[in-house]
Amino acid sequence: HEENLPAALRRPKRRREQAGRYEPTLPRGQRRKQPLRHEDTCFHCADGGELLECSLCPRVYHLECLSLTKLPKGQWTCPWHSCLECGRTVSTAGGMLFRCTDCPTAYCFDCWPQGLARVDPT
Repeated sequence: HEENLPAALRRPKRRREQAGRYEPTLPRGQRRKQPLRHEDTCFHCADGGELLECSLCPRVYHLECLSLTKLPKGQWTCPWHSCLECGRTVSTAGGMLFRCTDCPTAYCFDCWPQGLARVDPT
């Protein structure tokens, strides 16, 4: 192909270089995000022991408290990050999930149980 092109359009062969890793620099005054520090007790029963850590928040749970029999593979998110009824996440539920402050339950606006009061914790 290339031999049929005019000389002005032919490009010299490039030598492949090993790819480097790009790490963006932070503007002055900004720090890297701190690693997530998980709680020491299960959010459901408030007991310690062997706990499963959420990948998105500091909450931890016993497998039994979540009705799980084995460890999930890969990253795992706790019930606070999806609607109990339909399974929608914050991004698919219009940016809003209503979370119980005492248990690992969350509902989207559409699935909120009728007659259940919404309380502002502040």
